[in-house]
Amino acid sequence: MTGHDALREYAGKQLVSFLRKGDFAHAGEEKAIDLAFSTVSHKPKQTILDVGCGLGGTAAYIQNHHLGQVTGLDIEKEAIVYAQQKYPEITFHCCDVVNAAQIITQQFDLICLFNAFYAFSDQLAALKTLNKLINTKGKIIIFDYSNPDSRKITPLFSAGDKNTSPFKPVSFQGIDSLLEQSGWQLSKKIDISLQYIQWYTQLIDRLLGNESEIIRLFSQSLFQKAVTTYSSIKESLVKGLLGGILLYAEKA
Repeated sequence: MTGHDALREYAGKQLVSFLRKGDFAHAGEEKAIDLAFSTVSHKPKQTILDVGCGLGGTAAYIQNHHLGQVTGLDIEKEAIVYAQQKYPEITFHCCDVVNAAQIITQQFDLICLFNAFYAFSDQLAALKTLNKLINTKGKIIIFDYSNPDSRKITPLFSAGDKNTSPFKPVSFQGIDSLLEQSGWQLSKKIDISLQYIQWYTQLIDRLLGNESEIIRLFSQSLFQKAVTTYSSIKESLVKGLLGGILLYAEKA
């Protein structure tokens, strides 16, 4: 996926934060969090692990809205350093998700992932690790891209190797089995593709409307990569080659 890796690195996350007017790296920003948590009981004391927390904006939003006590996890060291400085009231850890159980000793009532799961090279191993970090009656929320038709591969897909980050949308057909193999039981699956189209349309409008400022703050090359990447995502969403999905599962 052209330019996507650069956008997942620290400078790319800063650019997305600038566009989304907050420390969010996922589609939909606050609306996405509200949507994902709309069916979750509001318990200020419940423990929540935000996996792929990036710059920490989502974790802070969840905690500030009294949805729970949040811990953040991300593989990007610079992002975690930023998050720790910006949101000192929240605990953050830096490590690969598959090693999280070796770093984090507590278990959580709820685990959430916002546009993080698609970037895991070994999604089954990630789900198995997260299952170790959840309480007996705990739940997981996965907000992500989806692959609506397994017979078609989105042009944004990359198998990934040591030099590239994968883009592996959630398979509508295969996610049930993947969750079951890793100790989870799917409870709800919601198609939010239309919302994704709306969110990416808005993101591209902001990107193009702030071209000169983005080039000044970042670079011409990063701006162009963002235009290419987000335009490709929107095109794939409109064509139905890519979608949006919201998953809820419980520890089996």
